[in-house]
Amino acid sequence: MDADRIRLAENFLREAVFASRGAQAAIGSLRAPRPSGTGSCGLGEEASIVLELAPRARDLYEHLFSPPHQAPRAERIRSVTSEWIERQDTIDRKRNHFLKDFRGRHGLDRTSYAPDVLADYEDGLARINAEEDVELRSFGERLIAPES
Repeated sequence: MDADRIRLAENFLREAVFASRGAQAAIGSLRAPRPSGTGSCGLGEEASIVLELAPRARDLYEHLFSPPHQAPRAERIRSVTSEWIERQDTIDRKRNHFLKDFRGRHGLDRTSYAPDVLADYEDGLARINAEEDVELRSFGERLIAPES
């Protein structure tokens, strides 16, 4: 597959997450605050899925599916995009819980971490970020794969 098209597909999916996060934040701001110590990671109860294309997403869509590339059926675009938004939400929660747990054990100030603790911190984030990169690429490839 063409690396540039995959990158466009990844950016399209990121835009969908961005729009969904805005809706998620709006919903979360209307809810009563959770009691302290309940384990919230700041992302609310669940992912919000917004499939309306913002201007940036529309631009990416046009570039992604300009001739000679035909857009897949709308159902597939919605399905892959919705699935990615939910998966990204899960990855973000995993990252947030890692950070919360790590900071709970070692404090908030990274500059005070011993070298081995800082290495554990950076390795933990790198693992989660690498997982995100691999999955985003896979979803991007699915988004632009030819119809079968």
